[in-house]
Amino acid sequence: NMATLRDDVERIKALYRREGFYLAEVDYKIDPTEEGFVTVTFVIREGSRVKIGRIGFIGNRALSDKDLKKVMRTKEWSLLSPITKRGFYDDLLLESDINAILKEYHDRGYVRAEVGPPQVEVSEDRRWIFITIPIKEGEEYRIGEVDLSGDLIRPKIELLEAVETRSGEIYNRSTSSADLSRLSRIYEDEGYAFVEVRPITRIDDEGRRVDITFDIAKGEKVYIERIEIRGNWKTRDKVIRRELEVFEGELYSATGLRRSKRNLNRLGYFDDVRLTTLPGSAPDRMVLRVEVEERPTGAIAAGAGYSSVDHFIVSASILQNNLFGTGRKLKVEATLSSTAQRYDISFTEPWLFDRPLSAGFDLFRLDREYPDFTRFSNGGDVRFGFKVFKDTRLSITYKLEEVEVKDVAATASILIKEQEGRRIESSIATSITRDTRNHFFDPTDGSMVALSAELAGGPLGGDNNFAKYIFTYDRYIPMPRDTTLRVKTTLGYIHSFGGKAIPIYERFFLGGINTLRGFKTRSIGPKDETTGEVVGGDKEVVLNVEFLFPIFKEQRVKGLVFFDAGNAYDVGELDLGDIRTSAGFGMRWLSPLGPIRLEWGYVLDRKEDEESSQFEFAVGAAF
Repeated sequence: NMATLRDDVERIKALYRREGFYLAEVDYKIDPTEEGFVTVTFVIREGSRVKIGRIGFIGNRALSDKDLKKVMRTKEWSLLSPITKRGFYDDLLLESDINAILKEYHDRGYVRAEVGPPQVEVSEDRRWIFITIPIKEGEEYRIGEVDLSGDLIRPKIELLEAVETRSGEIYNRSTSSADLSRLSRIYEDEGYAFVEVRPITRIDDEGRRVDITFDIAKGEKVYIERIEIRGNWKTRDKVIRRELEVFEGELYSATGLRRSKRNLNRLGYFDDVRLTTLPGSAPDRMVLRVEVEERPTGAIAAGAGYSSVDHFIVSASILQNNLFGTGRKLKVEATLSSTAQRYDISFTEPWLFDRPLSAGFDLFRLDREYPDFTRFSNGGDVRFGFKVFKDTRLSITYKLEEVEVKDVAATASILIKEQEGRRIESSIATSITRDTRNHFFDPTDGSMVALSAELAGGPLGGDNNFAKYIFTYDRYIPMPRDTTLRVKTTLGYIHSFGGKAIPIYERFFLGGINTLRGFKTRSIGPKDETTGEVVGGDKEVVLNVEFLFPIFKEQRVKGLVFFDAGNAYDVGELDLGDIRTSAGFGMRWLSPLGPIRLEWGYVLDRKEDEESSQFEFAVGAAF
């Protein structure tokens, strides 16, 4: 078939172009063998890989060459090109860049802008290409009248509030496209799955303005006839169905579908989640297909680090986040160092009696040596939680723990000496959490806000009397080019009552990979005036700011730069002028073993007795 053969030649050429061999030549020859058969040989002259030496523009005044190059995926050759794969000529990529440039002009109000075909010149040695792109910008246009027409299910003034295109502003095609989506979503959430919103534009060249009317055809209301679940070889159907916010027999909802996908991603069970709508048995019926790609939910995680207290630390855990495909969580963990040993067993049932009620328990044992004392404790807790509102959960935890402070040094702080001996701690903690993050391990949007309060002693009995409060705000802000800005704030306060001191092991200590990076673990906080030992504070303030960017997107490897600030304070003190600061960089990898963190921090306000920097890494841990 000669047509197929010629098509194959073009496919091979396209493959070479994608790899930068723009001048590759592909031909074929046909040699008959026996009757009815031929041998087809593709003859390829690869040539050298063509690099882009220069990208230039003609006719651009409003937008600079730098502005235009930013929107292009085609890049000039650099020393990083062998790694980034950018800097080689690809005519298909350049064609998409022409559309990207035109879109940029339309977003800046130049509705009559034209981008001509690029002029491509090859150097004499046929190793370099020089690209020149001609542009006719035209004049800048502004928005004139903004109106709605067609099937309006709400008062016009109410629908116009959802439109961000405003009269008098510079015309922006992307804003108008986003308005189409916003209007469509309003209708889709009312069951109009096949609503059509069409922008009608009238360009006034004399007044240099664009009038826009969004014409709406709502169509019929659509009901979800059936929900099909595919790809789940381990996770049970009911585990997936209970996370969906759309149901069979109910009206279609675009927001419900979007939230359903987010809920499934946040489970951490799947590498990919796809929700597809298909025609049902009637025009007002629809089939929802949920396709998932399972990821390993069992992991053997490990971590390592160094602190001034524990020296070298190693930890290992066996974790199953989806036990037997039921969504139940089981974790067995051990942390060992030259100064500490901790063992934990944890079990969680996220849907008790097939209702959105969670329950679980923890058993733990800890033996830790500090410079001036040793702490030994063992105990357990039981946990219950339930959904208050969408994305908001309330949890209650009761803990019973036996703690012994022993081997207290003669030179230890009086605060520590007073707590020597064995104590029983009985406490109840309540926390409310609102979590809108879009992914369990690798969020790029949304936030987590949590407020917890713990009461020990008093009517609960035991030997320790205190109340502890912690507030956490963790926000992920999507930024251009698949980057993310993360801002996390933590505030803590603890106070005792009944004439008893705050237990040394409940006080706030900062420093290390989970609080202030660059500082040694538990090295920041109030010190004993006599011994100089860090004894922790009754208040803490922590700010973590991160900028995350993709390094190898497909492998889920990200880089980050960060800034940390915070301190812990003693009774009556809260001097925000004494905030400790650090900055640094690192790398995160969402590996099959779980999140891997490699981070190096530099102390910005180093004191004489402190090291200037610290490198830490952890596997299967997040903060």
